[in-house]
Amino acid sequence: MNLSLILAAAWFIIANVIALIPSKRKHWPQAYVLIVVGVPIFGFVTFQNGPWIGLLVLAGGQYPALACVLSLALAEGEVLTTVSILPRFFARNAYEGHDKRRGLG
Repeated sequence: MNLSLILAAAWFIIANVIALIPSKRKHWPQAYVLIVVGVPIFGFVTFQNGPWIGLLVLAGGQYPALACVLSLALAEGEVLTTVSILPRFFARNAYEGHDKRRGLG
């Protein structure tokens, strides 16, 4: 295992630990740091190991992002199904600001 894969594994562990810690700001500051650190690690993995391993690392990096979206939706007390998670979450957040500007929310 080379250095780039060790860094990617450390990033995965840190991202999952951060997802478990409660946050008042809904994990956005931590997400920005993970993105800033993760993109160069992804490039380093792709450079050292080739595009197929880079794609596997990229696919593995999507899990913490999905876990963050799920935790945001579950924090609001919704009953979720796998089909309704993302469209309902993003549509609700898009219309909240629109309704508040109109004075409806």
